[in-house]
Amino acid sequence: MNKFNFAPNNLANCLRLFKLHSNSNLFSSVQSTIIKYCLVSLGFQLNLSKRLTNKQIESAYKFMESFPIKTCLELKDAFQSFCENNNVSSSNKAKYLYNLRTFIDWYKQAEKSWYQVDYFNGGNIYRFSGELKDKIQRKKLTNRGKMTKFKLSLDPSDYPHICNAETYVQLIKGELSEFENFMKRRGFSDDSIKTRCYSIIKIFGWLYLSEKVPLSELSFTSIIAVTSVNISSVDYDSYDEYINAKGFSIQEIREIAKKTIALLKEFFAWLPHSPSPNTKSVYVQSVLLLAKFLYREETNSSTHTDCEDIPVVLALQNFHNRIAEEIKQNPPVVAYENKAVTWSNAMYVLNRSRFEAILADGDKICKGKCRKRERELRAMSNSMNRFLLLALLTLIPPDRQQIARSLVWQEDLIYGRYCQGQLEMLSSFVSDTDTDIGFYLNIYQDKYKVGKFYGDWLGKIPNYFFPDGTQFYDYLELWLMGDNKNNPLRSILKLEDDYNQSLRLSLHKNAANHNYVFLGRNKGNPLNRQTLGSIIRHLFERMSNVPVSPNTLRHMFRTYVNELGISKTESESIAFWMKHSPETAAKYSRQTLESKLQPGFSLLSRINQNLLSKTTTNNPHCSD
Repeated sequence: MNKFNFAPNNLANCLRLFKLHSNSNLFSSVQSTIIKYCLVSLGFQLNLSKRLTNKQIESAYKFMESFPIKTCLELKDAFQSFCENNNVSSSNKAKYLYNLRTFIDWYKQAEKSWYQVDYFNGGNIYRFSGELKDKIQRKKLTNRGKMTKFKLSLDPSDYPHICNAETYVQLIKGELSEFENFMKRRGFSDDSIKTRCYSIIKIFGWLYLSEKVPLSELSFTSIIAVTSVNISSVDYDSYDEYINAKGFSIQEIREIAKKTIALLKEFFAWLPHSPSPNTKSVYVQSVLLLAKFLYREETNSSTHTDCEDIPVVLALQNFHNRIAEEIKQNPPVVAYENKAVTWSNAMYVLNRSRFEAILADGDKICKGKCRKRERELRAMSNSMNRFLLLALLTLIPPDRQQIARSLVWQEDLIYGRYCQGQLEMLSSFVSDTDTDIGFYLNIYQDKYKVGKFYGDWLGKIPNYFFPDGTQFYDYLELWLMGDNKNNPLRSILKLEDDYNQSLRLSLHKNAANHNYVFLGRNKGNPLNRQTLGSIIRHLFERMSNVPVSPNTLRHMFRTYVNELGISKTESESIAFWMKHSPETAAKYSRQTLESKLQPGFSLLSRINQNLLSKTTTNNPHCSD
């Protein structure tokens, strides 16, 4: 057991924790011994003539929840009392006593490494970051200064000196709206659409502020000129006129391609900070898509599916390919080791965020003295929101952050029973050992980026046991449902008996207006990319001093499992969970050269050592 374990708060949770540290046969024997021969002496009603049923076991655990953790040391006396009153044979007594001693010995050893709620700060006062802003140093990963905003404003009131500014702005908005619809028809996600439109608006801002292009002249053709490509012979009186027009058109479109590339290079050179290859790639992809939009009526769709017959499109594709090679050849702006932590450290951050989520009392310094105070329900809800968000990015192979922030309760995240290929939604929490019942991710292919390759997605979320005896489903149930009166978190958080709503609704009144699983911190709205990234980065920065991003979590996990030397089948399964092809999975790993060489080195050492131990100093090919 490591030093970050919680102490179980009752006998039932102690037995649950023992299950995590023993094999199934041993645990089954110990559990039966305690329930049948110890709890009966402590007042538990049980019919001893039959085998234990699931219902009896569930009742026994509820009974054990009323006993403090120190009851473990009293189980032996309870067992002796039962044997004396029920004439248990010597052989059976020895067998059952062995099981009981195994559990008690484990408890005595494990207790040495348990410590209570103040363990994360070494026994000192626990303080949240909001009260220690002067002591938290934000870690900046680059030397870049703050960039002056230069995107074009789409608010007419920002142009009081321009007549008809509202008309010009509406024309630009109209073009952007058509561009958005074009991308939607091609299956782009809302985030991708927003990113590409934002890139175009920033190029507009550069043209307006730096190149002095009047607002009245700003349009998509300010970036890419448009000319006719499909020249038809029927429009000309002679073949010579047709050939001349065709040649002029080809020459003109080639010049447009050159000017578009030159415009992008000039824009990159103007930017206050030299853009990274990845940043350049985003801009070029946006302009490339804009070219396909502008020339959508000029392409011959019967022979070319994606405007490959348009020279400006081909030129932009080649430009993007050169940038892609630049990305491969140049190191990233921020080295991986400066923006990532080990996976064990990620689990520490997760465990600490869980600790904060169930911290019912906080410490407040008043006039130099520490005073305990109950945390507000909204504060605990906020902590639970952070913990569960990080949990869904770490306790299953980390998915794209788009999945986490777009999860909708009872649509994408469902509590139910999976049976015969169908997922049946359950309206209330069921305390059942049925392995088919649980929380499921049920995501349709049109809701995530690579849905057309992986199809509709259905996967069960594992119900992890935490060292204090609570389970992951306890947290999900309280956050999303809140109707399970036996949820141990209710007593930990000191919730009133009549509290009967999900904790999610206590974060903000706006939470009732939608069913998104995770909420923004201030207004209770669904998360956007920036807010989700900020929550995750701030958690890691506060607890590990490294601002880890959601995407870096995916790199960290892939690196970790590769270092474990997992099998090909396991690797493919994890890649499928992460919606990765084998090639992409390999790119996401950040294994060091030493880590890659170590398995081969260990294998060779074992082989050679085995051979050397079997040989003698005599040459087997030489006779005396």
